[in-house]
Amino acid sequence: MAMQRVFLMRHGIAEPFGIREDCDRALTERGRLLLQAQFQSRADELSAINRIVHSPYRRASETAKIAAQSLGVEQLIIDERLIPDADPVHLLVLLEQHFDNPTLYITHNPFVGRLISLLCEGSTRHVVPVDTGMLVILECEWPAAGMAELHGCFAVPEQGRYF
Repeated sequence: MAMQRVFLMRHGIAEPFGIREDCDRALTERGRLLLQAQFQSRADELSAINRIVHSPYRRASETAKIAAQSLGVEQLIIDERLIPDADPVHLLVLLEQHFDNPTLYITHNPFVGRLISLLCEGSTRHVVPVDTGMLVILECEWPAAGMAELHGCFAVPEQGRYF
């Protein structure tokens, strides 16, 4: 079976906690600009994306709209399994459904870090740190626990590449 890529992203910089309900926090102007730069700088890696699945939280929805506009993607799907405190195990079914169709998943901490740990290590005990606007690309033959390898982890351009 050929290796496929799983594209994961944490939403861009959002308003601070306490401004409004967590699910309603919007992206900041700086967050929007950095996301646009991220999508421009990673256009080659993301050129195959034809679907974006995102959390229903406002900052994730706004990130998805910027991604869609930047990448020319028309299909946006909201999925409750991408909220911050969701169980990453439940997302494996969604990853399987979309596995042959390059999809960008936009979500939150600690969820995205736990999902990366589950896919790469087979456990959610270790939470991989993921900064706002960071793009993580995994490769695997099938999206199952412990079956993925890290292909790349990219911070927003002004912060440089992490590893």
